[in-house]
Amino acid sequence: MPPALTQHPELRRRILAVLNAEPTGVLTATSALNRIYEDFSWTPQDHEPFPSAAGDEPRWRKRTTTQYSRMVREGLAHPSPDQRWRLTPAGRGEMTIEDESLGAERSRRARMWEELRAKGGPTEVRPQLVNELGFHSGQRCIYADKTRTVSAVSPAGIALTFLHTGTAYEDELTETGVVYHFPSTNAPGRDRSEIEAARAAYTFGMPVFVNTTAARGTKTVYRGYIEDFNDDLKALLVTFTNDEIPPDHAAENPFSITDETPNGTAQTLRATRPNQRRFAFAVLARYEERCAVCTMNIPGLVQAAHLVPKKNKGSDDPRNSLPLCANHHLALDRGYWAINPQTLAVHTSRKGPAAAQFGFTKQNLQHLRAQPHPEALERAWQTWQRHPLNS
Repeated sequence: MPPALTQHPELRRRILAVLNAEPTGVLTATSALNRIYEDFSWTPQDHEPFPSAAGDEPRWRKRTTTQYSRMVREGLAHPSPDQRWRLTPAGRGEMTIEDESLGAERSRRARMWEELRAKGGPTEVRPQLVNELGFHSGQRCIYADKTRTVSAVSPAGIALTFLHTGTAYEDELTETGVVYHFPSTNAPGRDRSEIEAARAAYTFGMPVFVNTTAARGTKTVYRGYIEDFNDDLKALLVTFTNDEIPPDHAAENPFSITDETPNGTAQTLRATRPNQRRFAFAVLARYEERCAVCTMNIPGLVQAAHLVPKKNKGSDDPRNSLPLCANHHLALDRGYWAINPQTLAVHTSRKGPAAAQFGFTKQNLQHLRAQPHPEALERAWQTWQRHPLNS
């Protein structure tokens, strides 16, 4: 399903957040809109043009301006004949109420988790206990306790638990996390509601749970955060942790071709915790879920391949990677082919099988919407040239 426009309650929350964070409480309309755009994520539909008397402008901008006008009518913001946005006392109090509500929900989830652990969990517990403690109800893929979490800023509620059966979708579960694909059933309205509840959990950095089937009909529950949410992939990434580390939505970091970071400190937990699911999700989000050198694009059959491998301390930066089918991934790892960093062309080894035998349908990487980092390509190329198949 196409990603939805950011809903008006969420636009209101963003306006409130930006104006409350401004020490003077006042911003020009242009400055406020720029900050709102920079501080939050937007869907592709938000960026579509909206025809207006002033010419085409992105939908997010037009709809955010409309939301401010609604707030003026409701007494939450002052009129802006001088093109300055500022909240009324009622508007400033609105954000405080929402913050308190979200804080209470975080505390409730912490209590639920501690109670589950106190009663023998979170591994191999009775399904009845999971339901009794409020982790899940019914058979919904994504469960949001709407009686507690529906509000002006989360009209679909806030996702609490993700049901993982191992059969319904191509979800990839490990001990460190899960790539969870958006539900796609014969009830599209419910599916959209569940996806928006998950988006709210991601936006607010709310802890979530994954309810899995364990041995002898029992359940194992994992706790974590939605670390990434991708409308193009129609999937999200939940990283498991017992620590209070909210998802990091930071911009792309400086590239590091190797990973020399020591493990173990709380401060470096996010950067160093081994998590192949995080790496795989980031790779597919960067390039798309399609083999870089053939037409394979079946969900679950495209892998994240390191250019500088882990055995050589290659980093899990997605720019040190390519999305590859299993055959081409194995052939890359065994030195049968590589990418020329200057031309981005596929080259096969001198002593290996003929190029025609590998089934390449793409002869270079020019078609990719993003490219690996030049340093990763160069390092991989130099290593490949010294490979026994090329000596």
